[in-house]
Amino acid sequence: MNPPIIKPSPIADRACKAIPAAIVFLAMAVMALPLPLAVGAMPHFAFLFVIIWAILQPRLMPVWVAFLLGVVFDLLSGQPLGQSSLLFAGAVATVRLAEDRFEGHSLAVDWLFTALVVLVAQLLSWQITSFFGATTALWPFLLQALTTIFAYPLAVAIAARVQQKILVWTA
Repeated sequence: MNPPIIKPSPIADRACKAIPAAIVFLAMAVMALPLPLAVGAMPHFAFLFVIIWAILQPRLMPVWVAFLLGVVFDLLSGQPLGQSSLLFAGAVATVRLAEDRFEGHSLAVDWLFTALVVLVAQLLSWQITSFFGATTALWPFLLQALTTIFAYPLAVAIAARVQQKILVWTA
């Protein structure tokens, strides 16, 4: 006998639907901490969680939410306004296009796909930064891309755990 399905209240349902965005905000806060890093570059956890939530829970990370999260990240990080919003929204749109064309997921395929999206986004960030007059070497952008790619298993494990424990009501 199956246990009865308990529907959450409308407030709890809305709160559950806001969890992916809240986790991206939390990732932004972690990125703002003055942490001593052995490799000298913090993984772009906010961007990584935007991609992961677009893969795991597409309904909870629409393009417009990713765009707004990018605006907030630009304001908090001091990047040119619109840079992260363009990249976050573009990443979600890219995930949607890939989901439409390819079926099935595995950790390796999603990791490779995310690595490609992160690398392209970091190259675009470098170009956008250069466009706005900052002469910056490519190496820091590539280093952040590498640390972000290597942080993928940790971030996806966190997101999967949250999805398993908290987001069961949004199904």
